[in-house]
Amino acid sequence: MPERGQTIHDYLLGIVLVMLTIAGVFAFFPDVFVPFQEPVESEDRQMAGELATELVEVDSTMDGRRTVNLTALERTLEDPDALGVLVNRSGIPEWKQVNVTVRDDETVLVRGESSTTGSAFYEGSSAPPATAVRTIQAQNRSHACADSCELVVRVWEG
Repeated sequence: MPERGQTIHDYLLGIVLVMLTIAGVFAFFPDVFVPFQEPVESEDRQMAGELATELVEVDSTMDGRRTVNLTALERTLEDPDALGVLVNRSGIPEWKQVNVTVRDDETVLVRGESSTTGSAFYEGSSAPPATAVRTIQAQNRSHACADSCELVVRVWEG
């Protein structure tokens, strides 16, 4: 009985099947090999952190660490000029989008938008935002943020 080794045709057929399988995986599942979101630039993260720090420092009180006057913070967020000054001081260019939110768990307490950047953040936005979160307390002990709230600053390209 003559023994037959692997021929060139068998080898080529195997290689072609492997290549077609790999190409099919890349064609039908392209998201498997790329990140789910584009990475956020470190500059955006730094700008978001600077703005969050500025907001806490400007509206802070002497009562304790990260204790803020929420009435003053709300006025700052609603006044485009006051927020624009803090945005400029933080080094955020005009073509970047900025969104600042104060929330207690999932309830949004104060929402501010900078009119100079025309920012409105949507959770389904395609551009990944750089996010900075600071834990703050309200000066007023009867407020919902008496224990703690989150000051969330988002910066992204628009």
